[in-house]
Amino acid sequence: MNISGESIENFAKVFSLINKMYPRSIVDIENDNIIPLDQRTKLMFCNVLWGKSELEHSPRSYYIIYEQEEVFRNKSENSLRKLRRKIREEHSKANVIFVQTEKPSKKFTNSEIMLTEQLVELLTMLYFRAKGYMVQSALGTYNGVDDVAVWRSGLTEKLRKYEFIEYGCYVDELRFLRKLGKPKQVEVKREEVSNGEFALIEAKSCIANAITNNGGMNQLIGSEWKRSSPQRYREGAKNLSVANGLFITFPVNFPIRFPEAKCFEDIVSEFYERQKSQKKVGIICWETENFSIKDSGQFDYEYMDREIEKYENYVKQLLLENFYFDELLILMDKLDIDFTRKTKDEVFEEFNEKVQENDASIIISELNKLLE
Repeated sequence: MNISGESIENFAKVFSLINKMYPRSIVDIENDNIIPLDQRTKLMFCNVLWGKSELEHSPRSYYIIYEQEEVFRNKSENSLRKLRRKIREEHSKANVIFVQTEKPSKKFTNSEIMLTEQLVELLTMLYFRAKGYMVQSALGTYNGVDDVAVWRSGLTEKLRKYEFIEYGCYVDELRFLRKLGKPKQVEVKREEVSNGEFALIEAKSCIANAITNNGGMNQLIGSEWKRSSPQRYREGAKNLSVANGLFITFPVNFPIRFPEAKCFEDIVSEFYERQKSQKKVGIICWETENFSIKDSGQFDYEYMDREIEKYENYVKQLLLENFYFDELLILMDKLDIDFTRKTKDEVFEEFNEKVQENDASIIISELNKLLE
């Protein structure tokens, strides 16, 4: 695309590549507009990009403009404003988003401008969802890592068995099963999940923010990262031993100085050279027309099962949001909740305890009856 002599970058081709990973298309691409094809995909776009679950008022399509520094470096704020106005006019039917690698200036802070970090979070979640993982924002901060968590466990298989999910799942989809219904099932070759998997992913707006002293790699592996200047010891997410996989994800536009990286393999080599530990962090690199992934090494995960249990309990709470109150009373009876001489708060306290103590089978079975 070329407007007023400027070469404008967007991520339409990347979305198209991810789309092909799915057995059934999740987005349509029309003149670089990205159109979510189902309510579940719309939910992901709304939640991740805007932090809202307003499906009824969600945009029909998205036109994402990547405002790279090298493209916009020499433009005045006035000329930027004119360029953006021109883009909006040419794509009036789309929800135009201007993506910046750094924080937007105060003059341009509005609903149409966001950081690249949010976009790569969405792309990363869509990728792992296609791979059969449960994907979501991290439930806590793991020594600074709090962007994306992806996981699989026995619960994932139960949700598939009852057709609550297809390939993978953005967990908030489960909150709206009563509204969205069960997804249409497709034949997908899936690997059996014998043991749990849990990975943490730190998203950054550019490669520089990934490698600096307080950047993403430092947050992931702490003192294992060779930094450019001396700094006191710090622990990274790795030291918590909750995830068997760790990833850093960011956009890049080749060629870049890193120091002279011309391709993804150069970036991987540089990252590996700077990383002290033998177990290497995975790298997810988003270009405007492609993406590349280097898988994570297997990190120590002594406390992973305990962490997955937290995420499974969160999924149980999401499933419970599909029940009306009279249906919750039936579920309470199934869980042998004693109502005798108890206040409302005491009943719900016992209910929550039973929900956490038991696996999700009873909740899933009862909800399945309501969805049939």
